[in-house]
Amino acid sequence: MTATDTNAWGRPYYEAGHGDALLVYVVFGTLNTEAPFSLSKYRVNAVRQDVVPTRRPIEQSTGWFDVAPFAKDPAVVAAAKASSECIVLMGTVADPPDLGYLRDTVGTVQWLLDNGGVAVLDPQTFNWLSAADFTSTFFASGKPEVTQHVDILVSKEPGEATAWYHTRGLRKFGRPDLSVRGVTEAMQKDAEEALNRFIYFQQLGGFIREGVELNLRTMTGYVAKHGGSLDDPDFNNVHVELVKPSTK
Repeated sequence: MTATDTNAWGRPYYEAGHGDALLVYVVFGTLNTEAPFSLSKYRVNAVRQDVVPTRRPIEQSTGWFDVAPFAKDPAVVAAAKASSECIVLMGTVADPPDLGYLRDTVGTVQWLLDNGGVAVLDPQTFNWLSAADFTSTFFASGKPEVTQHVDILVSKEPGEATAWYHTRGLRKFGRPDLSVRGVTEAMQKDAEEALNRFIYFQQLGGFIREGVELNLRTMTGYVAKHGGSLDDPDFNNVHVELVKPSTK
């Protein structure tokens, strides 16, 4: 199977020149990398040269546990900490026109889980997953499952009855993350809809134009403003802010 054999792994809205994808996955366990690696079983088109595995003993990998407070299931983090080692899969994929790079990397993570892996950390979304959860969420269907690769986070704004809605994970697709501030209770549904639309559009290769306007009931006239930098700790990415008309 190649990336062009199926529409499932395509990017139908792709525009070239708008960003490189970054993938980072950390697989914990006692990992048997001598086990057979079937390209067809794991749906891997080729062993990638841009997403590179690095093996580390657990005592040299404690920095990854700084993300542990975000884990939904502490038992997954505990299993990772009890591991003897981890393998970090990390790399930049230049301006990808399809999602073959994601399919290949997910398949490689699954192979590691089938051969001694017990937990996976996705540092870009702060998500920890057991081996079973990774398999059911990202691998079992054979589809990209793009909506599972990005999280919408909601943070209460200090001293206000409003919230900040923002994403993490769109750098996996070489696209900006998203942000909208001052979200009231009445705006919540529209804010979620706007973010979900833009997430999906970008995952499939689209690019949000500067100044494009929204037309949602409580967000009519909001515009997209590009900003930030790749080292912004709120996103670890550049981002698009959806801004009120009065603050254009």
